[in-house]
Parts: sequence; C-alpha cells; structure tokens
Amino acid sequence: MARRDLGVVLREDHPCAQDDAPVRLRDLDGTSLVIFPRVMAPRLYDHMLLACRDGGFLPGAIRHARNPDFVHGLVLAARGVHLNEAPTAPLAAGLVWRPLEDAPLAWLTSVVWADPAQ
Repeated sequence: MARRDLGVVLREDHPCAQDDAPVRLRDLDGTSLVIFPRVMAPRLYDHMLLACRDGGFLPGAIRHARNPDFVHGLVLAARGVHLNEAPTAPLAAGLVWRPLEDAPLAWLTSVVWADPAQ
C-alpha cells in the first residue's frame, strides 16, 4: 500500500503560510474549505470532513470544485483552502503548499490483480 500524506494549499499571505512549519488543522478553523463534490466519493468526502473536525478544523463554508485549476483559482480568490498531496509541479504564483502536522490525512493506494494462471 502506498501512502501520500496530505497537506494544505494556501494563499501565500495566509497566516499559516508564513513559515515552512507544518500546519495544525485547528489553525484553519473557520476557514472555508475547497473540496471535491461529495457525489464523486461519498465515503472519502465524509472521512476527510470527520478528520478535519477531529483535528479542530470546522470549515466556515464548503465550496465544491473538481478541476485543479478551478480549485487553485478559488484558493487564490481567498474563497478557501484546499487539502491535497504535495504538488509535483510548481503551484501558481500566490499559492503555497504546507504539510499537515502529524499527517492526519493521506491518500492510500493499493493494487490487487488476478493471477491469470488460475
């Protein structure tokens, strides 16, 4: 199983973006959250919101978006923060990614295949 810890995409002027320290979920409390629509993955959506709540982060609003460019546009427009893995390409100017303290959220990937000999 592969584990990719999630962090948070923030505007560079957000208080949590001012240093390279991991972000505590509770420090995001009251901030709006940009997240994929629940219909795409209901169990994952619910799990993410429960982990946020358990970490002290109750979003002030929830905004739904699935296109990465639109998600980043909402973050740049100060419409919220976004939880995601570390970017593999540079983020747009004005955005930063910070890890979450204690890695409370992660994408977990596993692979299963059938043995063709059976």
